[in-house]
Amino acid sequence: MENILEAALTASTRYNGQRDERDFSKALILEPVEAWRYDNGTGKLVFRYETAGKNHRNLYGTMHGGIIASVLDVAVGMSMATLTKHVINTVDLHISYLRAGVGEHYRIEVEVTHLGRRLGSASMKLIDVDNDELVATGQATFFIFEQMLDVFREEEEKE
Repeated sequence: MENILEAALTASTRYNGQRDERDFSKALILEPVEAWRYDNGTGKLVFRYETAGKNHRNLYGTMHGGIIASVLDVAVGMSMATLTKHVINTVDLHISYLRAGVGEHYRIEVEVTHLGRRLGSASMKLIDVDNDELVATGQATFFIFEQMLDVFREEEEKE
C-alpha cells in the first residue's frame, strides 16, 4: 500500500467499523483528507472533524476540553499507526488550549516529527474552520509495539 492517504483511509474505515456503540470514540469520527510521507519515514496527515452537537459542548456552549484532547489523541494515534503500520500506545499527551472552539467543522493537522525503533513523537493543531482560528496545539509521544496492525499485515500478505 504505497499511497499514505489510501492507507490512512483504509485504517480509519476499518477502525470506525469495529467500534462498539458504547465506545466513547464512536462519536469521534475523523476523516483523513491529506497525507505525506517524508524520506525519513515521518510525515504529515490532515483530518476533517465535525462536532456531535451538544454532546461535545461544555456549559458555555463551546467544545469541551476533554473532547479537544480526545480528538487530537485519536488523530495523532491514527497518524502514528498509519506511518509505522504497528500497534501504538500514547505515552505522553500535552495540549495547549488557545481559544474556545465555537464552530462545528474542524481541521486537525498532525506532523509526525520522530520515528524511532520504539518511540515516536508528533505535534498537532486543531483549527476551527468555520471561524478560521487555531483552537489548540499539542505534542504527543507514542510507544511503538512490535506487533503489526492487522490491516497492514493483511495487505502485505496479499502482495
